[in-house]
Amino acid sequence: MSCAHLKKLYDLCAKEDIKIGASDLVRIVCKQCGEQESCPTLLMDHIDDDSVVEDKPAKSTS
Repeated sequence: MSCAHLKKLYDLCAKEDIKIGASDLVRIVCKQCGEQESCPTLLMDHIDDDSVVEDKPAKSTS
């Protein structure tokens, strides 16, 4: 089971529609608790090897 810190991370990702893409398994580690787990599939975004991910500029806060 995830620690409170990882739950906050997952909630933030869900709220902001943030997805994690990788061709390998993503392991998430909480250094505060020592908790470790694989990235939940709900956060994973399938990326094909042939696809190109374009970086979008960050929203300006000013």
